[in-house]
This record gives sequence, C-alpha cells and structure tokens, in this order.
Amino acid sequence: MEYNSKKWRGTAALLVLAFVLYYAANNLELVLSLLGKVWGFSFPLVMGGIMAFVLNIPMSFIERKLWPNTNNPKLQALRRPISLLGAFVFIFAVLSAVVALVLPELMDAIQLLMKEIPKFLVWLEQWVTDNADMFPSLQTWLESLTINWQEVGKNIFNAVSTGAVGVVDSTVSAVMGIFNGTINLMVSLIFSIYILFGKEKLSMQICATLRAFLPEKTYRVILHVCQVAYNSFSNYVAGQCTEAVILGCLCALGMTLLRMPYAPMVGAMVGVTALIPIVGAFIGASVGIFMILMVNFWQAVGFVVFLIILQQVEGNLIYPRVVGASVGLPALWVLAAVTIGGGLGGIVGMVFSVPTASTCYILLKESVQKRNQVKLGKIQPVEQNVPLPKPSKKEQ
Repeated sequence: MEYNSKKWRGTAALLVLAFVLYYAANNLELVLSLLGKVWGFSFPLVMGGIMAFVLNIPMSFIERKLWPNTNNPKLQALRRPISLLGAFVFIFAVLSAVVALVLPELMDAIQLLMKEIPKFLVWLEQWVTDNADMFPSLQTWLESLTINWQEVGKNIFNAVSTGAVGVVDSTVSAVMGIFNGTINLMVSLIFSIYILFGKEKLSMQICATLRAFLPEKTYRVILHVCQVAYNSFSNYVAGQCTEAVILGCLCALGMTLLRMPYAPMVGAMVGVTALIPIVGAFIGASVGIFMILMVNFWQAVGFVVFLIILQQVEGNLIYPRVVGASVGLPALWVLAAVTIGGGLGGIVGMVFSVPTASTCYILLKESVQKRNQVKLGKIQPVEQNVPLPKPSKKEQ
C-alpha cells in the first residue's frame, strides 16, 4: 500500500476538527464564556478596523486629489497625513452639523412638552369632575376610596431609601461605563490611525503570509473574495451616505414648502437614521411625528402623508439607483437581505446585511457564469488556464 502523506494529513485534520467540535458541543457554556472574553479584549481592535474602513473612503478620495502628478518627495510624504486629517475634519463637521440642527430643536420640544403636560393634567381633572355623572362606577369608586396617608408616607420613604442606593450604584456603573468606553474609543482611534498610515505594508504582509501557507489556487480565491467584499462594503457606505443626504434634504425642503414646524431638525433626523436600510427613515420620522403632534394635530397628519409619498419615491427611485446600483444587488434581494439581517442581528444586522448579500450575490453570479461557459465549451476550466507551480527537487 503506497503511503500518501497528503491524504493522511487531511484525515488527521478532519479528526482534530471533529474532536474540537465534540468538545465544544459538550462544554458550550465554557466555550461561550471564552468567546465572550476574547470578544471583550478584541472589541477595541475590531472597532478600530471598522473606523479605519470608514475613514479610508474620504481619505482615499482626498489623497487622489492632492498633488496627483507631483514628484516632490516632501509633498508625497505629506499627502497621507493631510488626507487623514481632512477625513477626520469632514466626519467631525458632518456630526457637528447634525447635532447643531437636532439638539436645539429637541430641547425646545422637551421644554414645550414639560410645559403642556401640567395643563393637560389640569384639563383632564376638570373634565373628569364635570362629567363624573357619565361614569357612575368611577364616581362610586372615587367616593369609596380611602387612603391611609401614614402607610403611603412609609412606602414613599422606603422607596426613596431603596432608590437612593440604586441611584448611587447606577451612578458608579455609569461613570465606569463612560470611562471604559472612552478608553476603548481612544484605543480604537489610535489603532485605526496606525492601520491607515501603513495600509499598503499591512496588505502586503497579509498577502505574503497567505501565499506562504496556502495553495496558490486557494490564495487567489481568498484574495478575490476579499477584493469583492471590500468593493461591496465601500460602495455600500458611499451609496448609503449619498442616499441619506438626498433623503434628508428632500424631507427638510418638503416640510419647509408645506410650512411644517421643525423642518431642519426632522430632516436631519430622517437623514441620519436613513443610514439604516429601508426602515431607517421611519425611525427618524417617528420623532418628527411626535414633535409636530404637540404643535398641530392636522400638520402631523399632513406630515405622515408627506412621509409616505417621500418614502415611496425614495424606495422606488432613489434607493435602487443610488445604493442598489452601487453594490450591484437587485432591489428584491436588498429587501430580503434587510429582512433576514434585521431578524438575526437587529439594526446592526440590517446595516451589514446589504453589503454581505451583495458580496455573496456577485461571487455566486461569477461562479454560475464560469460554470455555464465551461459546460458550453466557451472557455477552458480554470485549472487548465492557471497551472499550479511545480515543486522543486528540494521540496520533493
């Protein structure tokens, strides 16, 4: 019987994988606990990677526009820092503009609500008093109601004492949470800066490592999948941000023309929440409906009608052309991806579902086209076009 080292290595790997899965299934709580600790340690690095990916989009755009044809080494050395600083300034300016539009109007709405609630309670009490004969059972219950004020005072004192301890514990927990969140944010920010400054070198190191330990065919497949995923996610971020700006501006402009209150604030809220696919605009609009309702009931009804029309225009014209075209995913699969992603991971699942589905769709489409062309004899199989390198005598 001829000894085949490659076959035995594959068998050994399958046995080890089966043992690991068996052990994990029998110690699920321990495995989940270890995974939770690993996620807690690696969370700032993951967030740093996400921040680097988002910052790389405006940074690359600025970098392409800065001295594209220069041969001056000093200008070439300054291109990356200036581009990164410009990306930070751009994102900070956008966030500051949203806060400046939303926060003052929101504070005014809260003050108006606090002013109107006592008036509403007084009106409700007066209405109940004037119309008590309409509700005999309520009147009988109010007349038979006896209150032990001593017992009420004792309960209030106990509730305040218990609540004071809870407030102290909550305050300490909140302070510790803010401190840990600040530290994680700083670590993520520093990590993202390191990634962006050395992204070419990091990419070369990852490619060299994969090529050294994987077969050439597997390496090329992984490289192609990563390239498709990167294009899908970057196009999705750019398209989603463009769509959010368009929708927010249209909402604010329409509300201004219809003379509705809180137009800049509601437009900004709708634009920001529109970053969540399909349903995001309704989340921001719900706040606008509530705030307009406090001013005028019929204007709130008009805003609902206007929002439904705007959402139809956005869903049928803007979103498929801006986002669907940018990620190469048909509108039907966009809706399916958002539905499945929302069911599995909530809002985070909705955000990541569309570019993930776009990546799978493009890879599946390429595979189907290649297989059909091979079967029809239009192209040769990939294994014949790209032969693997032959091992040297030392490797044999």
